[in-house]
Amino acid sequence: MAPVRILSVNHTSLTVREMKPVLAFFMDGLGYELHSLGPRDPAMMSRMTGIPGVVVTIAFLSAYGHTLELIHYYAPHERRTLNANLCDAGATHLAYDVESMDDAVEMAAGHGFGLAGEVVRVDA
Repeated sequence: MAPVRILSVNHTSLTVREMKPVLAFFMDGLGYELHSLGPRDPAMMSRMTGIPGVVVTIAFLSAYGHTLELIHYYAPHERRTLNANLCDAGATHLAYDVESMDDAVEMAAGHGFGLAGEVVRVDA
């Protein structure tokens, strides 16, 4: 069978614990533009996720040719926050090329984010 012909990448999605501080990080800190922010139909979201009783707010942002979806789940109440290590299956990351790593680290710290390890230059 031939591979599926991908036309483009639509978006990357991140589930967030709180919407407001993450929006501030991406918009004020990284220059993303907000395109939409609001709730989604719970019945549709339950069908889409396979999780009964889903209540969410979803934001779509874009910058640098990239669309980012942020999802904040209010329900179900049985959800949890994962503390995955980068070596754990399912762990993800976004990587950006920046002009100043020191400025990027300082900005991220101002939004409550820290480094998982050391800053290391990788010449690919």
